[in-house]
Amino acid sequence: MLTETASAQVATLSPADGLSRLFATDPEYAEIFSNFAFDDVAEHVSLPAPLRMEVLLAVLLGAQCLTVFRDTVRTALSAGVSAVQVKEIIYHASSYLGMARVADFINAANDIFTEQHIPLPLPAQGVTTRENRLEKGLALKKGIFKVLITRAHNATPADQMHFQNLLTGLCFGDLYTRSGLTLKERQLMTFAVLIGMGDCVKQLREHIEGNFNLGNDRAVLLGALTQCVPYIGFPRAFNTLRCINEVQAELKNREQDSGRA
Repeated sequence: MLTETASAQVATLSPADGLSRLFATDPEYAEIFSNFAFDDVAEHVSLPAPLRMEVLLAVLLGAQCLTVFRDTVRTALSAGVSAVQVKEIIYHASSYLGMARVADFINAANDIFTEQHIPLPLPAQGVTTRENRLEKGLALKKGIFKVLITRAHNATPADQMHFQNLLTGLCFGDLYTRSGLTLKERQLMTFAVLIGMGDCVKQLREHIEGNFNLGNDRAVLLGALTQCVPYIGFPRAFNTLRCINEVQAELKNREQDSGRA
């Protein structure tokens, strides 16, 4: 039997189509999942409902969960996430996942937009040009990651520097600068995509620091991670939690060392 809290959450914030199918074919598991995701977990998540849905879309992209993603897009639109925000989350994820792994998600979102009579293409959100994307991307990258960028560039051999420039131009120049999502939202989406992928500890640690630098504090990251637990499982959740704790400790030590200098 669903708890009262879970019933209310399922009615507004669940991937309803998928759960309806699950309740028809696997009612025991549907009940266990719903009570866990929409009562036990929801009790510890204070993020606004639209941001919770954005985080779920990003983590499902990272984990390559197309069926649940499709259901969640419908729920996200009902919860106040705009079509532009949905599409920007997919575009944003492409520099981490690659175009081949987001293509089906773009098509799924477009099918739902068409179904809901949302005109395509959506309004353009790009703000950089081919001429200034690298410059603006590097400036944005330095603003988010500060000392980490100098270290990364100094440690990169000459024959590998083009990877740094390709990353800067695409990820930060073409995508991070786009409107549709705030910079804080984009950095949180990166966090969610990476924890969904589950095999990018170095990058995850860097983007945890980037989130802290932009004001997505420990409470925000823990809330986002908690929201994702039912969809990614506990091993990835505990690995992410360890990274958050380690990065926060490193930042504290860095501040102390700076104060003693």
